[in-house]
Amino acid sequence: MNRHVGIVSETSNANYTGVTTKLTLPTTINVTSGYVDWYLGIGPSAIEAGISYKVGEGFRVFINGVEGADVPNKRSQRVSYLQPGQTVDMKLTYNHSTKRSSLFINSQVVPWADEAPVTTYTARLMNTLNTVKMVQGVEDTGSNVTSTASFSQPQLRMNAAGTIYNPWTASLSKQTIKRNLGDAGGDAHVYLVNTFPLAARIDKA
Repeated sequence: MNRHVGIVSETSNANYTGVTTKLTLPTTINVTSGYVDWYLGIGPSAIEAGISYKVGEGFRVFINGVEGADVPNKRSQRVSYLQPGQTVDMKLTYNHSTKRSSLFINSQVVPWADEAPVTTYTARLMNTLNTVKMVQGVEDTGSNVTSTASFSQPQLRMNAAGTIYNPWTASLSKQTIKRNLGDAGGDAHVYLVNTFPLAARIDKA
C-alpha cells in the first residue's frame, strides 16, 4: 500500500506571524521507504519547514513554499547534528512586508532557510497575520516505524518584529486531525498519542 498522511494541529484563527516549539524526536526511527517528518507551517498549506528522516539519507532540515524548494539539496539539506530521541527548539517566521520566511533550529537560523523569499503562489496565500500549525507526517509503502515524537511548549509569534510571543493552548486550536495527503492511499497505523500538544507514533501498515 501507499501511505501519505499528516497529523495536524492548527490554530483556529489567522492572528500570527510565526510559531516556536520544542520537538522531541522519536527514540526509534526505522525508515525503509519514503520518509517521516515533523514540521511547522504558516498559512494555508503555504510555508512548511522542519525536520525529516529519509530512507538512505537520515535527517534533513527543509523549508517549502519558498523559491528554490524544487531544486534538489537547495532548501532541503542533510544534517549531522540531529539524533533520535533529541529535543530541539524549532521556530518558523514570516514577514509579509518582505515576503520572506526563516527557520531556526536551536536558536540558530538554518543557512538554507534564512530569509528565504516565498514563491509567487505562496505570497498569494499569505497575509500579514496567518494561521500556524504543527504536523507529524509519513509518506511510504507502509513499512516505516517510529516511536512517539512530541511537540511541547508551543508559542505563537504575535507581531512582525518577533517581540511578543503568547502560549499556544488547546483553546486556540482546531481539532487535531489525521489528514490524507496527495493522492496516496490510507492512513493505517498512524496513531495520535496526545491531542495537544501534538504527539504521534507510526507503526507498519
